[in-house]
Amino acid sequence: MLSINSLNKVYSDGTHALRDINLQLPTGMIGLLGPNGAGKSTLMRTLACLQSADTGSVLLNGVDITKQPMKMRRQLGYLPQYFGVYPNMTCRALLQHMAILKGITNKYEQSQQIDNLLALTNLSEVADKKVTAFSGGMHQRFGIAQALLGSPNILIMDEPTTGLDPVERQRLHNMLVNISQNKLVLLSTHIVEDIENLCTYAAIMMRGEIVESDRVDALLSVPARNVWLTRNKPQNKRSILSMTHYMGICKYRVMSDVQPDSSAEKVNITLQDRYYLELAKQGYDNAVA
Repeated sequence: MLSINSLNKVYSDGTHALRDINLQLPTGMIGLLGPNGAGKSTLMRTLACLQSADTGSVLLNGVDITKQPMKMRRQLGYLPQYFGVYPNMTCRALLQHMAILKGITNKYEQSQQIDNLLALTNLSEVADKKVTAFSGGMHQRFGIAQALLGSPNILIMDEPTTGLDPVERQRLHNMLVNISQNKLVLLSTHIVEDIENLCTYAAIMMRGEIVESDRVDALLSVPARNVWLTRNKPQNKRSILSMTHYMGICKYRVMSDVQPDSSAEKVNITLQDRYYLELAKQGYDNAVA
């Protein structure tokens, strides 16, 4: 259990990246949603003990990791949104180097873990190639492999599916679901559907604040109004949650107490609907002209 209490961070340019963040993160998979600039990566870097907060505490099983960061680092696997690698090292050599940094010094154990992770991330055939020569998807899979070294109890993954093709993305989803049965996995992504499908708990972050946090099923039960799908653009633009295209046909998802037009079809609310509702509440543009 991670307990985040009154966490604040202001950068030197005056940007208030974290505003009084309070969250309880249990074992399982937790999704973190928010637009660009919401503070998600700042929060993740702070939890990973890569930067300090100005005020507040983060308790890991009762220990404040802002004061004792090694307590977190020993149990952490971290995949940042962007990461670099040593230019002249192969995938296997880099994983061996990182394994040593994580305290995995037994050669047999190190080799077993690396071989298993290479197979898990579908990198076995390119293990002896330089990571700098990897495609975007392969580079991302390497990042996932290094995050899993040492079987960490806590995984923090910032946009882990970036660059992955559909098959790789599904493989990662299956792996995360299995891992989260007895570990804490904090997942940040712009793909709202992934969080709805994978996570039991979600938090929505905007302008450095947590504006909503709860179990995913509870987040979907809060709006009392109905959601409709229609091809006709409503006159009341404020009722439009989002606009989508299916096979070239434009459709609108609308929140309304009554059927907006005779062709409108009532649909189940999704986490994306709830997310767009929060965006509208906070004054963000929903990109519907």
